[in-house]
Amino acid sequence: MAKKQRPPTDREKEYAKRIITRLFVVTIILTIISTALVFIGFTYLVVMIIISLLPAIVASIVDRRPRKFASKTVTCFNIAGLLPPLFDTFLASDPDIAAQHQLADPYTWIMVYGFAGFGWLVVFVIPQMVFLFLVVRSDHTIKKLEAKRNELVEEWGERVRGSSQ
Repeated sequence: MAKKQRPPTDREKEYAKRIITRLFVVTIILTIISTALVFIGFTYLVVMIIISLLPAIVASIVDRRPRKFASKTVTCFNIAGLLPPLFDTFLASDPDIAAQHQLADPYTWIMVYGFAGFGWLVVFVIPQMVFLFLVVRSDHTIKKLEAKRNELVEEWGERVRGSSQ
């Protein structure tokens, strides 16, 4: 017996449309840049850039939040990891051959994908650390206020406590 699937909601349809639109825009931009670089003669450089930016592309597609902070963070870290090999490639006498060497170098990929992984780490760990900091700070504030209240009770008597206790 086949299980009946429910029809997609309007929100799910809108989300699917946004993903397809983003994928289409990213594809067009990458196609234009790739075509320009291939036309100049930097085929391996195009391959290196596209493979290097896969974590940023995936983060852009996967991130569902309205302002896309996770996607922006991962993209920035991914580009930061890509810049040193890219600069080395452009500063070489023959950028296409230098890009071939960068493609074959495992340290390039460790750096590029390591930075992207660090971006995901920042996305998941920093909010937890901020939450922990705020909890500790609020507990400290509560203890300070309770100590101040106890001082006032000692000085002015139980009337100061009010109706809360």
